[in-house]
Amino acid sequence: MFKKLSFRLSFFLMIILGSIVTVFTIYLINDRSDQLKQMMLQKGIAAAKTGAKIMSETLDNVIENNIYTKEELFNDTLLAIPLPDSIFNLYKSVSKEDIANIQKYHYQTGLDLLLDTLIMAIQDEFFEDPEVEFAVLCDNQGYTPSHNSIYNHPLEGNYKKDNENSRSKRIYYDKNAANNTTEPYILEVYHRDTGEEMWKMSSPVFVKGTHWGSFRIGFSMKKTEEAINGLKERLIIMMSLMLLVTVILLNRVTAFMMKPLDSLHKNVSRVSKGDLSYQIKVNTTDEIGDLARAFNKMTSDLNEYIITLQETTATKERIQSELNVGKDIQKRMLPHVFPPFPNRTEFDIFAIMEPAKEVAGDFYDFFFIDENRFCFIISDVSGKGVPSALFMVITKTLLQAEAQRDYALNEVIASVNNSLTENNDTAMFATTFCGLLDLSSGDLQIVNAGHNPPIIGNNVDGYKYMEVDQNIALGIFDNFEFKVNHSKIKPGDKMLLYTDGITEAFNPDEELFSEERLLNIMRKSEASTSKQLVMDIRKEIKNFTKDAEQSDDITILAVTYNGNSK
Repeated sequence: MFKKLSFRLSFFLMIILGSIVTVFTIYLINDRSDQLKQMMLQKGIAAAKTGAKIMSETLDNVIENNIYTKEELFNDTLLAIPLPDSIFNLYKSVSKEDIANIQKYHYQTGLDLLLDTLIMAIQDEFFEDPEVEFAVLCDNQGYTPSHNSIYNHPLEGNYKKDNENSRSKRIYYDKNAANNTTEPYILEVYHRDTGEEMWKMSSPVFVKGTHWGSFRIGFSMKKTEEAINGLKERLIIMMSLMLLVTVILLNRVTAFMMKPLDSLHKNVSRVSKGDLSYQIKVNTTDEIGDLARAFNKMTSDLNEYIITLQETTATKERIQSELNVGKDIQKRMLPHVFPPFPNRTEFDIFAIMEPAKEVAGDFYDFFFIDENRFCFIISDVSGKGVPSALFMVITKTLLQAEAQRDYALNEVIASVNNSLTENNDTAMFATTFCGLLDLSSGDLQIVNAGHNPPIIGNNVDGYKYMEVDQNIALGIFDNFEFKVNHSKIKPGDKMLLYTDGITEAFNPDEELFSEERLLNIMRKSEASTSKQLVMDIRKEIKNFTKDAEQSDDITILAVTYNGNSK
């Protein structure tokens, strides 16, 4: 069933719609809950302010009616009420700390008789709001002369009941100093010593312009949470019903809209079985009709494409076959039998060339000029593919032919350069390193035509990059005077020639193999032969590049000078 587009479309639309409704419901619940909570708090603050105003007016009337003077109202002397032995003896299982709390909380003043009858009724009126837990007047010390009637019962000797129901005549210590503040109100979370958690709103009470204390309202957090939870339940039920109705309607509409597509699917299945001559009947002008007409054109075009593809594939296979033959011919043009001169023990040589494409632009070569002089070459032609391969063949042929004429090495390179530059409309060039080694003495002549400097050294003295003059690459400018470098190598020295396909090889993280890494491999190598050295380097390159595609030809040539054994 899940394979059908109509089912999947309905399913995913329901998921999207359900997600939207869920997110909106969560937002709505949080928003309405916050609004309800803020409404409760604002109601509590307003009640605290109202109570403070009423208490201020009431106490002002006490002074104005000469019941008490202002000094008597502000007399903060408190007299502790001793705990009767009859009550104390009943607290058998109560800790000394709890008994001490009962003892130290209860006090009395000369105003209690008046305030008990005057303000208790006013305070109890605030219980008309079901969220109110208490509403009391406190002086600047936190003393409550008269609590609400439900908390103003006499002590019975039951600690739990007495702590909950006998809360009048106590001092309530306030961490936020709500009794002493003259701010319009203070809102705080209040943890009652009976275990309830509530919001407490306090507002200052002034008597004849002087701060006397505060009026406090306690709002039940539990009742507020119950109201919020009830709101959440109603919203969830309402949104769930709306989602259910929407899903049913969506399913019906999707099924109706998918009928033309189902018909198209049945017709397409005939074409999928190979009948490319079949044309789908189009009865609609909407997107489904456009799709059917496009499909009919596609089958017609597909017939033509298959014919063209068959012809193209045949041509491509023929070209690939020819390239493979060219690749094989190119490899055979390079020295490929090792050791190439088994009877010559003065040196050991080995080389490899791996093209990045079917044919390469890199090449190496080596040959004798006479009995003692041995020439070795490495070159890298610009570009890749067939053009580079053809330029490589020309360059190799010219170098070997000119070298055999026994000219000075820089003249040989200059002659090849002039030949390559002539009629070079493609602007191709070849970086080339050519060395001529006298096997009897170890004298070495070098011409470097823009190529990478070789590494030279031995396991005792170490290895380094050879310092040579950098001439231009072959094929760029004619009549260039190439500089020749002279050096002398000693038995045991190894010389490594390479193309930039080595040092510029990339790994999957697009890091370069680099000249420094190549030099370090030479320094750490324990290879005893040129072949072993070349194969060790090739292995390190493969380990470095891993699965990364080869981007350039890789050519390495190693020469080890053993000295004249005669």
